[in-house]
Amino acid sequence: MKITFEISQTISDLLEYCQTNKYFDFEMAKDENEIPYRNKARLIDLDFTDSYAEVLWKDNYMLIYTAWSQYTYKIFIRDNKTYCTYDGAVNGLLKQNLIPHITPTGDIYECICYSSTHGWTKLREYLDARDITLNLNIY
Repeated sequence: MKITFEISQTISDLLEYCQTNKYFDFEMAKDENEIPYRNKARLIDLDFTDSYAEVLWKDNYMLIYTAWSQYTYKIFIRDNKTYCTYDGAVNGLLKQNLIPHITPTGDIYECICYSSTHGWTKLREYLDARDITLNLNIY
């Protein structure tokens, strides 16, 4: 499933959260010569050190890719607003431990999503058609 929605945080807010969160380590990624990349890091779970998410960022773009579940969050700026596109299983939406808190600005259930089985539809209709209850951790 793929869904795009407006969020209240800026890319700077999300990056700061990644760097200061007490539940995971923020580790700058390094090249083959052990030189840190400027805009690439790993968020490493303190309880499961082989569990991590990779983060890439620029001024107007951030990509978070979770290692175990392989879900992606693309955060970007459009018309001076911040948006997030989530690509992954519907039950994983905003539920990963290794992502910053992402808060939709409107009713996420009214956002249009895409799935290979249902095409383009509102998230609420998609969930109803599949008889799924989604308890989102929205901050």
